[in-house]
Amino acid sequence: MNERELHRLRQDAEANARQAAELPQFKLDRTTRQGIGRGRVRARRRRTLYGAGGVLVLAAALLLTLAALRPGSVLEPEARIAANRDWGAFEAFREAAEGDSALISALNRGEVRPVGTTVERQGYTVTLDGVAADSRSTVVLYSVTNKSGQQARIGDASVVYGRSGSESGSTQSGESLLESGGTSYHVLSSTSLEGQAGSASALRLILTSGDAKARLSSTNKYRTEIEMPFTLDRAALAARERTIQQERVLTIDGQEIRVTRLLSTPLGIYVDIDYAASNSKRIFGLIAPTLTIEQKGEAETLETVGSLNDALRFPGTALTRPDSVTLHIEGISALERDKLKLVADTEQMRIIRAPDAKISVEAAEPQYGGSGSIAFRRAGSLPEGMAGNMLLGSTFTDGSGARHELDSSGQGFTSRMTTGPEGDVTVTRDYFGIGTESWPQPLTFEIENYPNPILQKGSLRID
Repeated sequence: MNERELHRLRQDAEANARQAAELPQFKLDRTTRQGIGRGRVRARRRRTLYGAGGVLVLAAALLLTLAALRPGSVLEPEARIAANRDWGAFEAFREAAEGDSALISALNRGEVRPVGTTVERQGYTVTLDGVAADSRSTVVLYSVTNKSGQQARIGDASVVYGRSGSESGSTQSGESLLESGGTSYHVLSSTSLEGQAGSASALRLILTSGDAKARLSSTNKYRTEIEMPFTLDRAALAARERTIQQERVLTIDGQEIRVTRLLSTPLGIYVDIDYAASNSKRIFGLIAPTLTIEQKGEAETLETVGSLNDALRFPGTALTRPDSVTLHIEGISALERDKLKLVADTEQMRIIRAPDAKISVEAAEPQYGGSGSIAFRRAGSLPEGMAGNMLLGSTFTDGSGARHELDSSGQGFTSRMTTGPEGDVTVTRDYFGIGTESWPQPLTFEIENYPNPILQKGSLRID
């Protein structure tokens, strides 16, 4: 995986929760899973920030094996089970799982396997309570007990795959601050990059003392790193996955969207999509995709719970032998290919070239990088169900033609987004670090994602 792919994955995962950047971590992750920031999320490594807390981790020791699971028919992962089913040992995770329909479905069906591995270090006890996985994602349920005598910050949690130690983009729920004497419960959802998810994996996380001295320290003195290896029986998991492989084409605004495969797993349903190279516009994502399953006159509509490498992910269905499966969208987010450059004079703070007239440039607030960063401001609201972040390529070109890397030093991110009302208008700002040098002007950026809704409904039967 090259540096450009790493950068784009880093940007995509950050964007998913930016709309709620000022929310506490617990509320932020719950809201994110309920729909904020839905849209295209590429499968490239990235550090996730989710507002106040991180989600890349370092973690410690022991093994877990998932036993072979019973075989299933196409689209079988969901059995008809009451939503209020007792989760047994995982009942304490009900609040952390709130809003994650795919995980709730898996817990209802007993797809999360208990582990119970525990590591104690520096007054912290971390327990790997349970794991569920398929060929494309891993979900880890873990708990932390703090007996250090001080408040602790729980962050930088991730799943590490294989001998290479590759970390995946992740989302995490649960309180990020834990008082001494308390226990918190967390759900870590991790994407598995293709060809990466072998049997060996590990949970990593970092616990940091929450006192003022620790917050101001730049050393690792106050950080406790924990890594907890586990194994997954990937062959047994693969035996439960079923595929419908046939290409269907949906045309929206003259642009071809190809559905190439539907994959059903114990954790949900994935719909693989691709965009025709001949399209006149670059498609960034689909708006509000849903999947309708019909069986014997009964229908169930599933809302997407995220996306991975141009695959839409949906929770499992209660209809085990469907007569039809249909994808519905409200439209697409796309731009003409000649509008994929953004040119700005960052000394005079003016836009020279942009996809539309809604965007302006200004100095970033101190908390978002100050003099080393700029903010692209966009006015106007967007349809529900589409990602609102603007993403740029990993480099920019100055007025002399020299290329430079976007600067993430000191902030832990390359871009960040905030959104909120200003008078009667909703205003979104995307922040990017360009460094403190006086670059020859203007600066030219490559647009990787720009929210430009084209509202045209479409449906495609894909079974």
